[in-house]
Amino acid sequence: MTKKTGGTNFGLIPFASVGAGFTLAVLSVLFVVWAGTNSDHRTRVAGIHADRLQQQLNIQLAQIKLQLSSIATSIHLAQVVADTDDSARALEESALASII
Repeated sequence: MTKKTGGTNFGLIPFASVGAGFTLAVLSVLFVVWAGTNSDHRTRVAGIHADRLQQQLNIQLAQIKLQLSSIATSIHLAQVVADTDDSARALEESALASII
């Protein structure tokens, strides 16, 4: 005869219940918790990327404004515009086009 001690012999139902509970916990973590965290992370990364692009755009815009203000106040450019020399004007227009 074999002696049965309490707690050492479990039936199929308790093991199945523990396995089903573990599987349910893993699935809930994968589909509920992880999906929500992943979405928040994507939103933050997209925001950081947008901020970087905005900073680059602001820097380029400031550089263009600086160039245009220096061009607008240029005495040489005012003299070229006042002259009727088409070749000098065409030369300055091509220089301005290359800057822009």
